This record gives sequence, structure tokens and C-alpha cells, in this order.
Amino acid sequence: MSSQYSDPNMRVKKLKNDDLRYFSVDDCEHFVLEGLPFREKQGKFRRLPERDELFPYTEGVDLYATHSAGACLRFSTDSADIRIKAKVRMHFNSGDIMTLGRIGFDLYCGKPNESFCAGVTKINFDEVTFPDYEYSAQLYNRPNPKKVMHEFQVYFPLYAEVLEFSIGLEKDAVTAPPSPRSDDRPIILYGTSIEQGCSASRPGMCYAAIMSRKLNREVINMGFAGSGKGEPAMAEKLASINDPGAYILWYDSNVSPEELEKTLPKFTDILRFAHRKTPIITISKLPYPDEIAADAYDDAMFEERQQRTRIHHENMTRRVNAGDARIHFIDGRKLLSGDVADCFHDLIHPNDHGMGKIAELLVPRLAVLTQ
Repeated sequence: MSSQYSDPNMRVKKLKNDDLRYFSVDDCEHFVLEGLPFREKQGKFRRLPERDELFPYTEGVDLYATHSAGACLRFSTDSADIRIKAKVRMHFNSGDIMTLGRIGFDLYCGKPNESFCAGVTKINFDEVTFPDYEYSAQLYNRPNPKKVMHEFQVYFPLYAEVLEFSIGLEKDAVTAPPSPRSDDRPIILYGTSIEQGCSASRPGMCYAAIMSRKLNREVINMGFAGSGKGEPAMAEKLASINDPGAYILWYDSNVSPEELEKTLPKFTDILRFAHRKTPIITISKLPYPDEIAADAYDDAMFEERQQRTRIHHENMTRRVNAGDARIHFIDGRKLLSGDVADCFHDLIHPNDHGMGKIAELLVPRLAVLTQ
């Protein structure tokens, strides 16, 4: 079929040459790049430094650390046209990740807790090259004759390595810093492919990003697909982040109950030794669709669920008995309700509906626990 018969709203138009000025994230003093606590100026968009003898995290963690999940560029400007140029690199084993969520950027306008999605990178899936893909996209194009300043957030890809990135603004555009966060201390989320954002339709729909907007706080996304398994080296690295506001440990889905029982106490103790008063919140697995039958849990699944819950409770009780008043446990079964299957894309990873529900139920708890 000729492309002239396709839906015009689904066509990805080729951008004409523009007359914008392009910046790297380090070129403008008003740009604030969040979510990459270990990145140095002009450095790669890695979530962790390269592994070495001091921090020998696994190959899986090292690979997924190249993915820019959770990275967010914040700034204010009066530019009526905002574009990006990017080159990304993908890796295998990403069959359940949508193209825009995997390699795209999206843009939100307004202060974080009042913002709305104002632009996305439209990408033609059929033209994407593997493993590297280079493209340009217009994220914002709204007349601004009065030169009103607006605040923006650009979310980076969830499942790709960003090799090159620049953002284009009108040549006469004015820039300014974004509004301050409600609390400068970042919330550090450690977990699985779900935490990294697998199956969110675009980066801003990852539940970590949703929570960040609702709480108006930086959330550092340390989800590593199939690889975050509670290793001591990871705990040591996360403990090195300066002045954390809270730690959320949600890596159940990557480990067996036996592995959870072995790793959770030590992981928790490493964080607590480094940060005596920082809230540490552990969360058990979400209720997966195949776990919830019409009549009752399968006996084996129910027993495993009970075992995991017991491990979390015993770890919390152990810490409380040691005088730790800032250790908490949230039962993951209670973070999704109703027709649970409709909250999942592939019956394993939450879709946008599921991501939104998780954030909706977690945010009020976090608002209290992280004060």
C-alpha cells in the first residue's frame, strides 16, 4: 500500500533544516541533569561508573548501567521551538519494550508536580537501525510571541545507551534554572526491569518518573533488568551517594526466596551503616496475573509469597530490635488491585496503566516515610 493512504497522524515527518542553537547538557549553566549521580561533566550518560576491582558488580548490571533510565534534563526557557539530536545504542533481549520508551525522549512542561507531557520523539519503527540509531526530533513547537518563560523536563530513554545528545533552542531564547525541588535529597530506587521502566510507552511514564513529578523530588532509577540481585558491591555503591533522602529496595523479582533471604539483610545493613537516619523501604513482588487465579492462589505460589513476606518482615524486625526506627516494609500485593492482568503489558511488566497505579499508591506512603 502506498504511504499516501496511511493515517497522516501516524506519519513521521522529516524535519527541515532549522535555525536553532544546539547545546550539550553541559553547555548551559541553567541546565540541571538529574538521575545520574556518578556522571562527571562531559562524561557518558551512565547510571554507574565503569566496574572495577573496588566495585565488581556483574556484567548484567554493568551493561544496563549504560542505559539512561531516569535521566532527566530540567531547565526553563522562552523558546517556542525545542528539538533534540541524539544517537543511541540498543542491546539484545528487549522484545517487550516499546520503541519510544526504549530509545525515545519525551518532554514535560510546567513545574514537576503540575507538569504535563508536551512532546515526544516520533520515531518510525520500520526505519530504526540496530544497534546504533541516530535521529532528530521536534519536542515542542508552540507560538510564544510574549516570550513567556516555561519550565521543562526532558526524560531520557529507558533501555538504550545515549551516545550523543544535544538540545536545540531558538537562537535568541533566554534560559533560566528550573524551580527548586521540594527536597534536595534524592530518592534512590533499586530493583528490576520493572523499576528500569520496561513496557512503559515512553520514558515519562515509568513509575519512577511519575513519582518524581508527583513528589517534586529527584528519583534516581537504579533498576537493572534481570541483574539487580542485591549484591553487596551494589549496596556499597548506592551507599556512596551523598545525602540520600530514602532508599527503596524492590528487587524480589530478580531473585529466589533463598537468594532474597541471603542478600536483603546484608544489603540493608550496608546502607544503614553509611546513612544512620535515611529511610530504607523494602517492597515485595507485585501480584502477577498468573499468581492470582479466579478461586485462590496456587499452593506453591502462595507458599512462596508467604516466604518472601516473612523474609521482609524478619529483616525489618531485626533492624527495629537493633534500634532502627527508619526501616519499613510495603507488601507489593497491595500496590495493584482490581483486574490485575490489565495492569500488565506482557503479564510480567506493567503497562502505563499499571505504572500509574503503582505510583498513585506509593506516593502518599513515600511522602510520609521520607519526611
